[in-house]
This record gives sequence, structure tokens and C-alpha cells, in this order.
Amino acid sequence: ETLREDLVNAILDQAFLNNEPLPRNPAAFTALLERGKTRLTAARAEICHTADAILAAYYEVRRMLAGESSPVWAEAIADCRDQLMRLVYPGFLSRTPAEWLPHVPRYLRAIASRLNKLRQAPDKDRQRCGDIIRLWEPCKRRLEEDARRERHDPELIRFRWLLEELRVSQFAQELK
Repeated sequence: ETLREDLVNAILDQAFLNNEPLPRNPAAFTALLERGKTRLTAARAEICHTADAILAAYYEVRRMLAGESSPVWAEAIADCRDQLMRLVYPGFLSRTPAEWLPHVPRYLRAIASRLNKLRQAPDKDRQRCGDIIRLWEPCKRRLEEDARRERHDPELIRFRWLLEELRVSQFAQELK
């Protein structure tokens, strides 16, 4: 039910709001409704396609993580679980910035690629992860602090998603 509600909210946001300012008078509201009606079908198709890709990749990563229990890889597994939790959570479809949502399936495939490569080179994974963690931890703290204070820093949010791109470049170069 939560996923269905999130899906509907994401479709409506994309169709009607589409990063436009909120209407401030009845005429602007009516214009917003008219523009949104023409975009509704395309928004539904796009969001549903993206959600399908995300959920399929999420299922695959969850399946892979469930099968990993080696203490040698505990640090990498914990990082992957944390990353997964921050990519797919209740409300992720409507809360993930629209410009980054289509990339989430690739970020999830990068986690799967990292898990596949982990057995061959755990030391290489640890080194690459260390570089990312040094950037991610302060970012994570600021994001959590901003959430508590109900602040919105667009540059911090952009940095957060650029760290996902860095993870792809470090662990799954083949995904570009």
C-alpha cells in the first residue's frame, strides 16, 4: 500500500508540478491542472517503468546480500546494506529528486557488480570504499541534521547523488 501511494504521488508530482513553482492564485492553479493533464500518461509510463527497473534490481541485490555472511566481507556488506537502505526506502519514488530517480537502477546494479567482484579482490574493495566513506560520512551527518531541522540544501543533495556516481565509477566502471 505504501509503495502504491508513493507511486501515485511520484506520477502526480511529475505530471503536474514538474519542478514548477506552486500556484499562488486560482488562474495559476487552473493552468497547472491543464498542463498536467496532458503529461499524466507519459509521467505514469515513465515512473512505472523506472519503478519496475528499481524494484527488479533491488530484489537482486537483496537476494545477493542475503547469501553473504563471510566476516572477511562484513565491512563491504554493511556498506552495501546502508547504501541500499538509502536508495530504496518508504517514499523513495516521490522523495528522490526527479533528475536522479532514473539513475537508481544503475546504482543498484553497481551494488550487485560490487558484490560479484568482492570475492576476487576484497582488499581493492576496502581501499575504494575507504575513499568514498571519507566523503560520505560528513555528507550523511549533514543530511540527517538538515532533515531534523527541515532544511533543504540543493548543493548538499547534489553532492549526495554525485557520491552515488563515484560509487559506480569505483565499483562498476562498466555501467558508466
